[in-house]
Amino acid sequence: MLPNSAATTSPSRITAWVGRHPGWLAWLVLTLLFSIYLLSSEPLPIIYDAKEYWQLAEKYRANGDFRFLAFDSVLRGYLFPLLLSGLVWLLQHVALTPLDLTRAMGAVTAGLLFGVVMPGLWRALQPMGSPPVPLGRRLMLGALGFAFWRGYFNFPLSDFPALLALAGGLWMAVRSRSVGSGLLVGLCVAAAANFRPVYAATLPLVLLLSLWPQPGAARPQWLVWFRGLAVVAGMALVMAPQVAVNQEHFGVRSPFVLTDRPGKPSLYLNQLEWGLRYQKYETSIAADYPIPPMVFGSREGYQLWTDSGLNRLTTYAQYGQIAQSAPLTVASIWLVHLFNGLDLQYTTPYVQRVYASTWGLAWLNYTVLFGGFCVLASRVRRRPWRSYVPIALVLAAFLGPCLATLPVAMECRFLLPIHLILYAGFAFGAQPLAFWRRSDLRQHLAGVALYATVVVSCFIVSTNMQLSLDKAPRYVFKWQRPEVGPPKVVTW
Repeated sequence: MLPNSAATTSPSRITAWVGRHPGWLAWLVLTLLFSIYLLSSEPLPIIYDAKEYWQLAEKYRANGDFRFLAFDSVLRGYLFPLLLSGLVWLLQHVALTPLDLTRAMGAVTAGLLFGVVMPGLWRALQPMGSPPVPLGRRLMLGALGFAFWRGYFNFPLSDFPALLALAGGLWMAVRSRSVGSGLLVGLCVAAAANFRPVYAATLPLVLLLSLWPQPGAARPQWLVWFRGLAVVAGMALVMAPQVAVNQEHFGVRSPFVLTDRPGKPSLYLNQLEWGLRYQKYETSIAADYPIPPMVFGSREGYQLWTDSGLNRLTTYAQYGQIAQSAPLTVASIWLVHLFNGLDLQYTTPYVQRVYASTWGLAWLNYTVLFGGFCVLASRVRRRPWRSYVPIALVLAAFLGPCLATLPVAMECRFLLPIHLILYAGFAFGAQPLAFWRRSDLRQHLAGVALYATVVVSCFIVSTNMQLSLDKAPRYVFKWQRPEVGPPKVVTW
C-alpha cells in the first residue's frame, strides 16, 4: 500500500511556509489575541486626549461633506485625525460604536508592530544572512506588549501608531536601498513626526541612515542620491498638508506641528516647569481618587523652583539658569524621570483603580527590562566601526525623542521606544538555558545576585515614588500657572 504522500508532506510544507513567512502568521495570531481581549472588555468612555483626537476627526466631516481645512488644531498634527475620519465615516454605515472601531484599529496596530515590524527591524540590523525571527519569538514580543500595554489599544491615541510608523520607516531604510523604498521611508517617518511632534528630531537621522551604504551592496552613487531625494519627497508629501493648515489658521508656513498656541505660553515650557515640580504623571478615571491628574511631587524640584523666584517659565534661558544654578540637582531629577518612565505600574493610559496592588506587573517589568538590557549589552562585539553606524542611527532615532522628554513631567508612554527596544532584546535574544550551561557556579551566583539587587532596588525606589502621590490634590494642569503650595510628599 502506497503511503499518503499528501498527508506526509503537508505538515512539512506548512512548517516550511511558516519558516519563510513567520511575520504574517504572527500578525494574524496577535491581531486575534488583541481583538478577542479588547472587543470582549467592558465598555469604556473615550475621554481626554482620546476624545480630543476623535473630535478633531469629526471636524473633517462636520457638515456631512469632507473638508480638509476644517482641521484647525495647533497642538495636534492633521494626519492621525484624518485617518480617524475614515472611522467616523464608517460609523454612518455600520451599527457599531466608536470604541468598537478604535479597538479593531488598535488590534491591527498591535499585530503589525509586535509581529511584523519590530522583528523585521531586528533582523535587518543583524549580520547579512541571518534567518527571520522565529514565530515563537515574535509571539513572545506580542505577549510582552499585551502584558504591559494592552489597555492603550482601546483608544484612538497616537503613541503606538507613531511608533509603528517610525519603526516601519527605519526597517525599510535598513533593509532596502531602492528608490521606491526610499519614498516609503519618507512617508513613514514624516507620518510619525506628524502623529507625535517629538519624533521630528528623527527626520535628519533617517535621511542619513537611508544614504549610508549597505554592507555588501555596491550601488552607483547617483542611485544613492536618488534614493535620498525619494526620502525627502516622501517627507514632503506628508508634511505639505500641514503647511496648508498652519498657513490657513495661524499664518505660519511651517511643515511641522506648531504645538504652541498664538498668544499662549509654550506647551514645552509649561512641561519643563511641571517637570521640576512633579516627577511623574498619570491620568485617573478611578473612583478611589478625587480628580483625573495623578501627580507625584518632587521635593527637590519644588524647592529649586521656589528658589528661582519665577512665577512662570517664559523663555528657555530661564530654565537654563535654573539648571546652571544646581546642575547636580537637575541631573538627579532627570535620572528620576528616566526611572519613573520605565517603572510601568498600569497597563492603561486611564487608570481605573489607583490604589491597587501592582507588584506582580512591576516585577515582570523589572525582569524583562533587566534581561533585555543584558542581551543588548552582550551583543556588543568587536566589529568594523562602519557596521555599527546603522545600529547607532536606529538607536538614536528611537532614543532621541525620549531624551527630549526627560526634563518634563514624566509619563511612561514618553519612553515607549526604550521599552520596546528592551522588550525586543529580551524576546529575540534571551537564552537563559544556554547561559546557564555555559557558565560556572560562580557566574550563576553573580548573575542571580545582580538580578536580585536590581529588582529589590527598583522596588525600593518605586515605593518612594508612589508615596509621593498627593493624596489631596490641589494641582490643576491648565495653561495658566497652577495654584500650588509645598507638596505633602515623601521622596528619597
